Amino acid sequence: IDSLSKEARDILTDPKLLEETSRAMKHLASHGASITAAVEHYIKHLEEIAERDSTPVEVVVSDFLGMKEKEGVSPDHYADLRIRLSRFERDFGEKPIAGIKRKEVKAWLMGLPVELQTKVNFRNVLSNLFAHACDKEHIPSNTAAGIKLGKLRRKKIEIITSEEAETLLAHCTEETLPATILMLFCGIRVGEVARLDWRDIDWEDSTIEVDEELSLI
Repeated sequence: IDSLSKEARDILTDPKLLEETSRAMKHLASHGASITAAVEHYIKHLEEIAERDSTPVEVVVSDFLGMKEKEGVSPDHYADLRIRLSRFERDFGEKPIAGIKRKEVKAWLMGLPVELQTKVNFRNVLSNLFAHACDKEHIPSNTAAGIKLGKLRRKKIEIITSEEAETLLAHCTEETLPATILMLFCGIRVGEVARLDWRDIDWEDSTIEVDEELSLI
C-alpha cells in the first residue's frame, strides 16, 4: 500500500468507494467493459457536449453581470466583479466558454502580475462566472472551481502603540477621521469600512451593522 499513490490509497481505505467500485465493475462486466473504458467514454461525451455550445465568454460575462445587477449587489461589489471579469474577457472574450480548459484558466491566473491573494480573488470570481455558465448549460462542469494557486502566507499583524494611534488621528483629515476611528477602535477592516454607509451606524444603540456581503468581498 505504501507504494501506491494517495488517490489509490484513499480508494482502498474507503468502504463506500470500494462498494461503489465493485457495483460499477459488475454492471460494466455484463457489457464487456471496464471502469477505465466507461470513464473515457463519459469524458468524451462531456467534451462533445461542450463543443456543441459556442457561446463566447463575452456573452456569458454580460449575462452574469446583468444577473448580479438584478440581484441588487452593492455598487462596490458589482464594480469589483466587472473589473476582474473585464480583464479575463480581454484575453478570452471571443472564445467559446465551453472550449476553455481548466489548465488554461490556471495558467492565466498564475500569469497575472499580482500578489497571490489577488489571484485567489480572481479565481473566486471566475468560479462564480463558470458556475453561472453551468446553470445556463453552456458547460457541463465548473472549469474554475477549486483551482489550486499555492498556499497563502498570512503576514504578521503589527499592533501600533497608543502614541502612534494618537499621531495618526492628529493627522487625519475631516474625511478620513471617521473611517480611521472605526478601524482603530471597532476592529472593522479597510474593505468593510469603505463599503459602509452612515445608515449602518445606530447612534442610539451604539452599534454598527456590517453586512455579511461586505465581509465576504
